[in-house]
Amino acid sequence: MNKTELIEALATKTNTSKKAAKENVEALIEVISETLSKKEEVALTGFLTLKTVAKAATTARIPGTDKIVDVPAKTVVKAVIGKNLKTLVAGK
Repeated sequence: MNKTELIEALATKTNTSKKAAKENVEALIEVISETLSKKEEVALTGFLTLKTVAKAATTARIPGTDKIVDVPAKTVVKAVIGKNLKTLVAGK
């Protein structure tokens, strides 16, 4: 499902216009992005938790050349799937 399909499904599910659904989806994305940029966690209990994790600088070997390169430290987003979603996807 892409963003357009999500907007259409949300509009149908909530019996609202596609324009209103699009505004809601875009607002949700904006709120989640702003929260994560502040290094805060987004927790939707039972569904999904998004949090930032700091990755330390390291070195890596390029396959085939054995050249060593430095990989800088960075912050990444980690998703933790909630119990309800795991159960639903597993079909139990």
